[in-house]
Formats: sequence, structure tokens, C-alpha cells
Amino acid sequence: INEYSEGLIIHEMSHVVQEYQNVKTFDWLSEGLADYISSEYSEQKLSLIPTQYTQGELYDGYLTTAGFLKWMEKGYPGSVMKLHRTMQQGAIEYETFSDLTGKTLVDLWKEYSGKSLISIEQYLLNIAEASDYPEYKKRNALERLGKMYMRGEVVPKDLEKALFYFAKVVENKNLPEEQKKYAMAKIGDIYYYEYNDPQAVTWYEKAENYGDGGVKLVLGNIYLEGKIVQKDIQKAHSYFWDIIQSADTKEEYKKYATDALNR
Repeated sequence: INEYSEGLIIHEMSHVVQEYQNVKTFDWLSEGLADYISSEYSEQKLSLIPTQYTQGELYDGYLTTAGFLKWMEKGYPGSVMKLHRTMQQGAIEYETFSDLTGKTLVDLWKEYSGKSLISIEQYLLNIAEASDYPEYKKRNALERLGKMYMRGEVVPKDLEKALFYFAKVVENKNLPEEQKKYAMAKIGDIYYYEYNDPQAVTWYEKAENYGDGGVKLVLGNIYLEGKIVQKDIQKAHSYFWDIIQSADTKEEYKKYATDALNR
């Protein structure tokens, strides 16, 4: 193991210890905390974290955010560990920074960097609209915007905006069809779970091979229940059977599909 791989391994192990799964988190803070922790155990990683602000936005995560956290910990000892614990509990809010330091995140970033803190939406839009970013980064930015508005995380819940951003991914002619399927599935989720709208089926069918069998499971249930489309036992049977036969399907989905067929 060389000095570079050591820092990478510690960073990824930090994510394991963080245990942020299935709770509300800030992605940029999660990555910044992982680099911050890595710097405690890796001289190479420590040397990369800026001792004072040089460039970047807070939402870049990784080294940029780690540099901010180093600065904050120096002025407010114990604050970084409290941020970590708050993230573990899924209770993180922008107001958490005020609770820990008495200053807003906007004021803290201004004091550290000398720059105004842009909104997370504007940050992601800047990436999506930039000419010098690769297509996968633009796609990721739009998908994050869609998820944020779909779930009401960080921003107020707005399903029309969520549909708009997921649709922007689907409409991107530079992306292969396979890379659009996540957005298609999310559009299906909004029409099905939020609007109870038959349009969900159209989008799910476009994305039916996405992921680990979850989309086909939903389609099977839709045709089995007959709530938003006409009930069709043969179609339901076909989707459940495909789930059982697929090597890439989650075992829990296979069990559900098997039980459905037995019924």
C-alpha cells in the first residue's frame, strides 16, 4: 500500500464507521468529514487539505469541505464530532451549524472563504449548465436536484420541479439510454406514489431493466392490483417470473415474487 492508497482506504473506511445509511444527510458534509477523518491518520491526506481557503465551493465536499471543517474545529472545538453525531441520527439541518457555533453556515463560510455561500440548488445548476463538465456529472447534478425536490430534503418538497429535473436527464441526447433509466424510474415513482396516475406505467416500462428488480416488482404489483390500470394477471405473472429468473435480482424481491405467484 502506498501513501495515496492509504488515504483512500481510510476515507472509504470512514464511510463505514459513519453509518449514515437510511438517514437524512448532506452528501457534501459526509465526504468532507471522511477526508477530515482520513487526515487524522494519513500524512498524505493531511498534506492535501488546505490550511486556509484557496478555491472551490463548500458543496464540493472532500478536501474543500475538510479544509472548512479543520478551520471550524480550531475555532469551535468539538464541533466536528457533534456534526458527525448529528448526521448519524439523521437530524442534520443547516441550523445545526448555528446551534454549534452561534453563527449561521452562511456567516461561517463567509468568514472562512471570504465568499458568499450560494444555494445548493444554484450550485448543482451551475454544474448541470457548465460546458466544461462531463455529461455524467451534469446528469448526477440534475438527479440530485430531482431527488431533493421529490423528498423535500434541504429544499421544500416540489414534485413539479422534481419532474422537471428528472425530465432534463431523460431529454439529454448525449446520454445513452441506460444512463437515463434511473430518472425514468423516479418519474414513475412520482406519478405512482404521489399522483396515483397511470402515466407511471409508461415510465416504469421504459426503465424496467434498471437496478436490482425493484421496477419490475412495482410493475407486477400494479397489474396485480389493477388500481391505476386495468388488472392483468398475465402481465403481473410475467414480471414476477422475470424477477425470479434474473440472476441480478435481490433475494428479498425474488421471495416476494415467488409468494405473489403462489397466491
